[in-house]
Amino acid sequence: MKTAVALLLLLFCACVAQAAPPDLWPLAAKAPADLKSETAALISTPIPGELKPAAQFQKLFLKILATTASKVQMIEPTWVNELRPFIAADREKDPIAHGLAEVARAWLARAQMRQIDVLLHQYYRENVRFPEQFAIVESSVPEALRLDPWGQPWAYKAHAPQGLEKLTGQRYQLGPAHLPDLGPCHTPAALPGWSLAVRHLGDKRVLEIRTGSTTATLQPGGKTGVYTLLYLEDRWALLAGPDQLFAVTF
Repeated sequence: MKTAVALLLLLFCACVAQAAPPDLWPLAAKAPADLKSETAALISTPIPGELKPAAQFQKLFLKILATTASKVQMIEPTWVNELRPFIAADREKDPIAHGLAEVARAWLARAQMRQIDVLLHQYYRENVRFPEQFAIVESSVPEALRLDPWGQPWAYKAHAPQGLEKLTGQRYQLGPAHLPDLGPCHTPAALPGWSLAVRHLGDKRVLEIRTGSTTATLQPGGKTGVYTLLYLEDRWALLAGPDQLFAVTF
């Protein structure tokens, strides 16, 4: 009898562990109404050990969303330093650690872009146009911000407003070389009509992603477009995009 109860308990715990994790990383993430209670619930959910760093990152991500939704916007948000341990833990052969580091770099880039924006607007006030090249203002940019979080020169371009081509230098676009179109704030993930399925190749699971006539087959660490597969189970997967982690079920 005790053995049967123990087996049922183990089965129940296994089911909880399989069913609960996808709810931790929603696709349509938004600023939490109660940051403290939502992060407490996040950390208390039973998950596989290798996913604990991903749960910790989601806790930070909720903090980022709460901060960016606030009317009080700081030039260097308090969460910037909390990104750095995820970047420092980057190991390219560890899909989860590498994926977390990449998302952390994207958010660090956003914070740094905000700081650089202040300097670009200072140049604008003095010259009534933005600089043609980033090199023109680079000497006034703190050394720590002269390269993007991937260690590459920033992708910068001055341009005219749409439809007003003669007004050159009245707009600018700045982003990391790795993601030149990275926006300044969170944009919930929008998957491009994916059809998902798990396949087995020998003793390995792979995620098959179909989009129209295109098929991508990914193991953890593999990429399709801007999305990286971090973790795969038979019924769900955890992916990372430039903004967030998100789970998909199938």
